[in-house]
Amino acid sequence: MLAAKPDETTTYRVERQRDTDGLTVDHLIVSKANTVAQIVLAGTVLADEGFGLGLETTRLVLVWITGALTFASLAAYLRSWLLHMSGYEPTGAQR
Repeated sequence: MLAAKPDETTTYRVERQRDTDGLTVDHLIVSKANTVAQIVLAGTVLADEGFGLGLETTRLVLVWITGALTFASLAAYLRSWLLHMSGYEPTGAQR
C-alpha cells in the first residue's frame, strides 16, 4: 500500500508500506537475467532503429530469449507464491 506523508518542506513523498502478510519475496537469478535481457533488447532495438545496423536476426533472437526468461521468471514467482499460499515452509537446506 502506498501512503503520502508530508515532509519538512510541505511537499509530499510516497512511502511503500509493507503489507505482505508474512510473504518474503526473494529476488531470483532468473528475474535478474530477465531484467538484463530486457535492457539489452531495448538497447539493441534503439541502436538498430537509430543507426540502421541491420540487426534483424539479433533482435529476433533477443526477443525469444527475453520472452523465455520472462516466462521462466513468471513461473518461478508463481511457484513461490503457490507454495506460500499452501502453507509449505521449506527447511534451511531447501530454501
